Amino acid sequence: MGCDGGRSFVRKQRGAQLLGTPVIQRVQSTYIRAPRLLELIPGTPAWCFFAVNPRRCGTVYAIDGYETWLIHNHLNPNEPDFDSIDRDRSICHILGVGPEFAYEMLS
Repeated sequence: MGCDGGRSFVRKQRGAQLLGTPVIQRVQSTYIRAPRLLELIPGTPAWCFFAVNPRRCGTVYAIDGYETWLIHNHLNPNEPDFDSIDRDRSICHILGVGPEFAYEMLS
C-alpha cells in the first residue's frame, strides 16, 4: 500500500476522478553546497526561506542546516520548459547574491 493509505486504489475501483488544478506550481530544483550562505542570511536560521522579488521567486530549504541547500526556482507561466531558464542566474536572484557567490551544484 502506498503513502496514500490505499485511497488511490479505492478511487480507481469506484471510477472516481479527482478535480482541481492539475499543476499548482512548476519548479526548477537544484541541490547545492554553499558553506557561506548561512552567514549571509539575516535573522534566526530556519529550515525554509521564501524569496519573493521582481527578478525571481523561489524557496530555499536548509538540508543539513549548515552548507547543503535545496533551491526551488518557481517558474512563471510563460516559461515553457525547465532548460530554457538560466539556472545559475536564477539561483543568484533567489539567494540575493551576485555572480561572484561560490557554490557547488550537487544535483
